[in-house]
Amino acid sequence: MAALRRYAEGRGAFLRQEANNVSAAGHKGGFVGDSAPSFGAVPDGTAASGDLEALRARVLFLEREAHRRQLVEDALKQSEERYRMLVEAMNEGLGVLDETGSIIYINDRFARMLDRERQDLLGRSILDFVQPQHRDLFPLATTARGGSCQLNFLRKDGQPVAALVSPAPLEGPQGEVRGSFAVFTDISKLKEAEKALAKERNLLRMLMDSLPDHIYMKDLESRFINSNVSHMNVLGVSSMADIIGKTDFDFFPHDLADEYYRNEQEVIATGHPLLDKVEQVVHKSGETHWVMTFKAPLHDAEGNIAGIIGISRDITELRRAQMALRESEEQFRLILENSRDIAYKLNLATGNYDYVSPSAATVSGFAPSDIMAMGPKGYLQRVHPEDRQKFLKYRNRYANHGFNNAQPNQVEYRFQHKAGAYRWYAESSAFLWDDGSSPTAEIGTIRDVSQSKEAEQAVLVASRMEATATLARGIAHEFNNLMVGVLGNAQLLELRLSADDNSLRMLRAIGASAQQASELAQKMLAFARGGKYETRIVDINEVVRNTLQLEKLSFPPRITTETDLSPDLWPITADPVQMSQVVMSLSLNAAEAIKETGKILVATRNVDVDAAYTLGRKGLSEGPHVCLTVRDDGEGMSPDTKTRIFEPFFSTKFPGRGLGLAAVYGIVKNHGGYIGVSSESGVGTVMEVYLPAAQAKNRD
Repeated sequence: MAALRRYAEGRGAFLRQEANNVSAAGHKGGFVGDSAPSFGAVPDGTAASGDLEALRARVLFLEREAHRRQLVEDALKQSEERYRMLVEAMNEGLGVLDETGSIIYINDRFARMLDRERQDLLGRSILDFVQPQHRDLFPLATTARGGSCQLNFLRKDGQPVAALVSPAPLEGPQGEVRGSFAVFTDISKLKEAEKALAKERNLLRMLMDSLPDHIYMKDLESRFINSNVSHMNVLGVSSMADIIGKTDFDFFPHDLADEYYRNEQEVIATGHPLLDKVEQVVHKSGETHWVMTFKAPLHDAEGNIAGIIGISRDITELRRAQMALRESEEQFRLILENSRDIAYKLNLATGNYDYVSPSAATVSGFAPSDIMAMGPKGYLQRVHPEDRQKFLKYRNRYANHGFNNAQPNQVEYRFQHKAGAYRWYAESSAFLWDDGSSPTAEIGTIRDVSQSKEAEQAVLVASRMEATATLARGIAHEFNNLMVGVLGNAQLLELRLSADDNSLRMLRAIGASAQQASELAQKMLAFARGGKYETRIVDINEVVRNTLQLEKLSFPPRITTETDLSPDLWPITADPVQMSQVVMSLSLNAAEAIKETGKILVATRNVDVDAAYTLGRKGLSEGPHVCLTVRDDGEGMSPDTKTRIFEPFFSTKFPGRGLGLAAVYGIVKNHGGYIGVSSESGVGTVMEVYLPAAQAKNRD
């Protein structure tokens, strides 16, 4: 276009010069009106006529050239207008500089890039608008040929704007540089996108490297293209350069690598992910680990499969725990299947048995499936009617008493064997709890104890038979002691034979002793028959006073008795005769333990027994109790004697003694109480009897 402009300007100048020459020639020849010009002396008319024709031809030529020049100028103007419109419509900025670097032309886009007006830019050096650190690069950018560079320009507000500069020099006829022009492309948003992309990549890298899972990416040939730190540690490398382009065959045994390759190629071929596949991994150290692997297709921007992405989680510890659990379960299964006890699991949500061990067939005659089919309700129907209430209380112990008040977890009952006979079974169980406050299942064992029950009954019968024989001797001895009092008082009456108060008191003593002897006989017989007695509300303090009043004449004068009875003692539910037997036997046993002079203290008090106090005291329950204490300062007992003191008819004195403490033990147990003994040789003995209170009176 510049060449076209120069040509048009040259032709215009030439035509203007020719027109001036013709005009001058006409005036010299003396043109007048339409007369032909004179070109000097003309010999004849022919010569003049020829010159005129030549002149006309010359004028026609000049007119045609002038017309052609006009056409060229019009074409040039149209071309320049199209050029201007094209430059202004460009999406890129465009600028023209002279040889000094001053701006001689810019388009509107470049002005908007710098957020300035054109008149503010024209005539100024382009370096005024280049960021200082990039000014050294600008001269190279203006003289480069066929290249481009990135420069930061300054907006009006001082903020940088990144631009891609594509320059070209403007040369003169001799090749000299007369200036330059360049296309400026705003790449600020591209730079921001690159920064955001770099930030996302760094974030993704940090995320990948912070995860304990092994994360990696591979191309279509299963060559590594990315990996996180955890995976590189498995491969035994320290940088990405040691893994990029390599395959599993470079790091693992051939058979494992081949398996990995086949799995990955199947994912690539089908496009379906590989989910939760358990694989073996041999570390660089030679240690074998187990991983749970997920592999999925990796897609490019067009959605085509470009490789795979894999995530593996080390489950070695979980695998080992599962194997140990499986081994433990197998051992547990063998124990259950070979045990003589029935093991079961009862689902408390469904009320059905989830498991019954195979030993059920041997123990009960019913196959495990039979017991599971009959369920707890059907099982209850085969429990002996006399034992069902006890069995139900055991079965519903948590439901009836709350989950914070665990009742005894064992029970004995009779169950009808499949053959038809009732047999004795001992059942014990425990509860399985979830994260909440309720148990989810009950697990327990059932053992056939029929033989031990029969043996226990046989021993009991034999013991009672032996006790009967010894009992006769014991009763005779007790009666002898009582009759001493009777005879002694009778002798005194014979001497005095008066109806005074003393005589009356002695007569009453004789009657009381005789009555006590009768009651003792009845108690011995009742004990021999199984301990039958009648209960009512009893005040232990009253029992102590009455019993000691009758006994004090039987104690030697060297022994004194004292009482410490609580005035607000709670009542109990008991047989008063049996309670009198307890007080009498404990006090007599204390008196016999005192060889020389001594003292017996009988005390009562209220005790609210808590769970801590019941530890080590079998048979003692929580709640309000009345405690009866008998203390003496006699010889005390050896450890061996203390362990046998409550055995039936055991005595350190002579055969036939010791019935009293055995009877005391049975009476206390039959009343739901507890008896304990504390004694040391040479120190004395303390007997404590705890009996459940019927009600607590005068309590705060």
